[in-house]
Amino acid sequence: MKLRPYKVKRTRKMGNAIESLDVHGLFNAEGDQWKIDRRIVGPTLNKNHLQDYFHHIKLTSNRLITKWDKEKDGTAREVVLDLSKCSLDITALSILGIDFNSLNNSSHELANDIEKMFETLFKRTLSPVPFWKIPLCDNLDGGRDVSERIFSVLRELVREYKKQKEQNGGVIGEEEKRAKTCLQKLIDISDDGDDGRLDEDRVIGNVSRESFFLVASLPFDKKLTPIAPLFQLLTLLIAGTDTSSTTLAACLWEIANDPQLQEELYQEVAESALDMNSVSLKDAMDGFPRLHSLLFEVLRCKGPAPFFFLEPNEPVEIKGQVLKPGTVICALTRNLGEKAANEIPLGPNSEGPSEFCPRRWLTSDQSDSLSVTQPTNRYGGYMPFGNGVRVCPGASMAKAEAITVLFSILRRFEIAPIANHPPIRRVARFTDTFDNEIQLTLKPRP
Repeated sequence: MKLRPYKVKRTRKMGNAIESLDVHGLFNAEGDQWKIDRRIVGPTLNKNHLQDYFHHIKLTSNRLITKWDKEKDGTAREVVLDLSKCSLDITALSILGIDFNSLNNSSHELANDIEKMFETLFKRTLSPVPFWKIPLCDNLDGGRDVSERIFSVLRELVREYKKQKEQNGGVIGEEEKRAKTCLQKLIDISDDGDDGRLDEDRVIGNVSRESFFLVASLPFDKKLTPIAPLFQLLTLLIAGTDTSSTTLAACLWEIANDPQLQEELYQEVAESALDMNSVSLKDAMDGFPRLHSLLFEVLRCKGPAPFFFLEPNEPVEIKGQVLKPGTVICALTRNLGEKAANEIPLGPNSEGPSEFCPRRWLTSDQSDSLSVTQPTNRYGGYMPFGNGVRVCPGASMAKAEAITVLFSILRRFEIAPIANHPPIRRVARFTDTFDNEIQLTLKPRP
């Protein structure tokens, strides 16, 4: 993992499937292109910008609670789909500034196209034959049409914001800066790196593989161009939705099946005396140690990315074995976490790294004040967001979303699995997810 993105990269098969839908950007970039994309995306997702997106997280969390509040006591609720919609709405608001409100509205065309993009990407990744490279077969699964519709919307968003900037003489006021979406931040970064050598109308107006490779062939300092935000936006939408909803669902399943844990978490939330209006980003990032400990352990043992398929770009030596370029490597990140005894703290009852323990990361001082140990990935024990320089830049936003949504659910509902709930197993799709719906009963708290 630490050899990425130069000596080791994502497998060619997966990379080709992702790029076949014009999903170019940080999520799929390797080598020098990754360094460029990281320069574009990294600043928009750092902790200094999270406050700009936090009100979207609170708004959507409130909508989720309002929707569930309408259910009668004891009614079974299939939560995975709602959590997926919740994550998609948060991501779309923060990145694009578009309010899908898919929790209450299933007819938004762009939201439906993004869901279709997920399905198509998963099927192409597993396809034994890259049929999209065969003449006249590139749209057999409708992937090209979906990609073109999504990019049409993204192009229009870029045009609208750039027009707004031009009307303001290229300057956006301080009030508008605080309301910026990730899209707008990406455009500003790209504009700063554009020396005018590309014809902007040609690049923005006709996003295509040809124009992408035109930009990609330019020297390093010429690549921060108007086309860059379009590719980055789509990768952020894909990377930020499925992973977050799967993590939230796994957390709720553990809470529902452990009444003692649920009571401890509820007391932590209740004692904070916070509600959805008063909870702050600082609370989500630095408070609620019990919630954080649960989240860290779910990500370590039951997160959405238990393995990565990689291949070397050049001969590399791993544990005395030299691997040739193109050799497929399956990096079992979850399995490594279960064996990294020198990096994973023992649980309160000496639970080892191979056991799931939601209280593992809790510590207390002499006054019995609880705090949480922040995981490290120096030795590969904790890698839900990757390892080395290739670590996910959206980790902080994912954490803020998970803690805030769980906080909102715990303070409002007592949850439990339905009677005779069928066993839950995990299956590998685009992420490691559940093989069937999680059905919970929701009992409103007084």
